[in-house]
Amino acid sequence: MRWLQENRLAALALAALVVLNVILIALLFRPQTPPAADPYIPPTQPEPTTTAPAPDPSTTAAAPEDEPTTAAPVEPVPALRLLTIASAQIGWRAMVGDCETPGLVEFSGDGGQTWASADPGLGPVVRLKALDETTAFAIGGAGDCAPSFTITSSAGAEWESQDNELPGAWYLEPADRNAVHGPGGTAAPCATQVVDVAGLTNTQAAVLCTDGAVHLTGDAGATWASAGSIAGGVAVAPQLSIDAGNPGYLLASLEDGCDGVAVRFVTEDGAGLNDAAGCAPVPDAQPGAVALALNEGVAWLWAGEQVLVSSDAGATW
Repeated sequence: MRWLQENRLAALALAALVVLNVILIALLFRPQTPPAADPYIPPTQPEPTTTAPAPDPSTTAAAPEDEPTTAAPVEPVPALRLLTIASAQIGWRAMVGDCETPGLVEFSGDGGQTWASADPGLGPVVRLKALDETTAFAIGGAGDCAPSFTITSSAGAEWESQDNELPGAWYLEPADRNAVHGPGGTAAPCATQVVDVAGLTNTQAAVLCTDGAVHLTGDAGATWASAGSIAGGVAVAPQLSIDAGNPGYLLASLEDGCDGVAVRFVTEDGAGLNDAAGCAPVPDAQPGAVALALNEGVAWLWAGEQVLVSSDAGATW
């Protein structure tokens, strides 16, 4: 006890050191607690998606159907062919040509099955008319493309010039096929181009224009009046027989509803222009390459590579 009393300070220091060691040992062996974690943040959720309801079939507009296709409208051009007949067996045809190219004239004695060449000696051939089984005349351009009238009485074997017949004849001027010559003078009835001309009598004729207009004259060509129009008109021909009970014109057109050439009869006063037409089955017919002829009830049609014959004025072929 004496030592404690004499060494009180040392004893206190030693005691304090012991207590400190105990505390340190206690701290060393106490249970460890994990460090505080970051606060939980839930993952971001995508925005909810909403599916559009299926359309009600009763209210859904139907998909538009393809528009029906229609053929491009025919654009008529001046006729490049001529045709005339004396009977069901005898006929003449021509490729018009121009002032530099002779027209080509042919004769058939077997209903258009075969053809033989004939040479009237003309540049363009602008009028061709059968008078009987061996006689026909042609009007066209001579060497300077001036109008010339030639006639044959031997089925084309020989031709004779008769220009004195020109004043009373219907024809298109060889150097200007928009000028229509008739016994009453020369006129230009078409606002566009002339497709074809058909002389019915000395005073009556019809002209077909590229815009479809049909003009008639009853005073030998001194004046012309519109009879209406026909879409796709490509040829017009007169009734050649003066004894026929149906004076008028046969008109050809390329139009919807006919897979070939539509043919209708138009009376001398223009009636029938909008009536239903017969349909000649020539699918390859083209503007400029169609020609018609009518004599009594017999009609011929030259289109494409075919010559068709009708015994009922073009109603059937």
